[in-house]
Amino acid sequence: MVRSQSEEYLMLRVVNALQATLSGVQLTGLQINWEEVSIDQKVGAGGFAVVYHGMYRGCEVAVKKLRVNRMSSKSIRDFSSEVMLLRTLRHPNIVIFMGIVMNPVCLVTEYCHNGNLFDLLHETVDDKRGEHYAVQIPWQRRIRIALDVARGMNFLHTSTPVIIHRDLKSLNILINEKWTAKVSDFGLSRFKAADTAHDLMTGQCGTFQWMAPEVMDGHNYTEKADVYSYGINLWELLTRKIPYDGMQPMQVAMMVHTHKKRLPIPETCPEWYAMLIRDCWDPDPEARPSFAEIIKRLKRGGPAPTVLN
Repeated sequence: MVRSQSEEYLMLRVVNALQATLSGVQLTGLQINWEEVSIDQKVGAGGFAVVYHGMYRGCEVAVKKLRVNRMSSKSIRDFSSEVMLLRTLRHPNIVIFMGIVMNPVCLVTEYCHNGNLFDLLHETVDDKRGEHYAVQIPWQRRIRIALDVARGMNFLHTSTPVIIHRDLKSLNILINEKWTAKVSDFGLSRFKAADTAHDLMTGQCGTFQWMAPEVMDGHNYTEKADVYSYGINLWELLTRKIPYDGMQPMQVAMMVHTHKKRLPIPETCPEWYAMLIRDCWDPDPEARPSFAEIIKRLKRGGPAPTVLN
């Protein structure tokens, strides 16, 4: 497809900005030629990128292609942060980074066949007769997903320096063909030693449903903000409901931060799992468990819910 002069100009501007932001970052072996990548169907879209299924050197990949006409200075910084973090992260429960294409600007990662956790939990699929049904997810599989995410997050939180994800929601948890969960989307992630200003978090639409109250409040926060977000994901795995469905961000903030209320936990939930959720939601960030402790509690486990959605 031939690009117009204005598109070429925008692409050049973004490429130059990225090169300036990534200057000094070791990308040897991670730069991919666009000619080596083929893309087919679109599998997702965000504010400044479209994600495609593709192939790279015989491997199925996800290609996150930037919409250069929507790129701001902040989105360029976020994209650069994602590249700088992903190139250093190697863990079975973190999405595998394959490389970066500079023109057109794309991020290439492994492809996860089962998509993201949000869609698996909340969307229906059509059978051959055209009828809608929810994907069946047994309780033990849900616990395994929770464990996978906790292991990936424990890897981030025990890194030196600590890495805070800052956007841990079910949309950013990918599930591969073996039902292994992988933490993804590190555009908002920061090292703990770096800035933790509130405005860097609230600029993302839709994250209020998973946002810790101390982040809403604008106070400095630690990696325990990720633990709160993880608790929302535990609630989603249990209920298969969208958190704070239909509520506006300010309504969520009033409920969570001002009134200190939390999502209702069904009576059918086993007490051990309900307690884990509540502990992740503790108003005092320091009282929330670490991911190492969460892993121990999930492994120890307990009874399954009496009713499973």
